[in-house]
Amino acid sequence: MMEDDHGVHINHDRIHRVLKMGGLVTPSRKRWIRRKWVRYEREYSNSLWHVDWHEVKDLRWKGRWLIAYEDDASRFITGHGV
Repeated sequence: MMEDDHGVHINHDRIHRVLKMGGLVTPSRKRWIRRKWVRYEREYSNSLWHVDWHEVKDLRWKGRWLIAYEDDASRFITGHGV
């Protein structure tokens, strides 16, 4: 409403922090529940690679697929092909 009425944007984290200081917010239990899945990122390069593929939408390459091999730790593209 502040942004619509007065053109002033206030970050949601700042609003939450001020409400918390005033004792108007109770801590959420849901925020601290462990996720059922954990992202599979490796600590060291070349310990895990994964493959991504995508159908090219450009008319010049229609019907072709782009495939890329990516190092999971560094996000370096180790290889690609069409």
